[in-house]
Amino acid sequence: MLTARWMTLNEAAKRAGRSYSWAHDRMADGRLERRSGTERQILVSAASVAAQIARSQARAKAATPPRLRLVIDNTK
Repeated sequence: MLTARWMTLNEAAKRAGRSYSWAHDRMADGRLERRSGTERQILVSAASVAAQIARSQARAKAATPPRLRLVIDNTK
């Protein structure tokens, strides 16, 4: 049986390269799996953090591709 690895919100934010509030907001809206039974320290699963990072990267990759700009110099 595999056991989930749990991490603090600070650790999750550092892993994602984001701020603490990024991790807290995602935990609050349910995108990060919170460990139940911990009241003093909020713990989230490493798997849910990795999945959220992958979704963020996929969304950034699917964003509008850079546009090419053609500049013509008619001064000569």
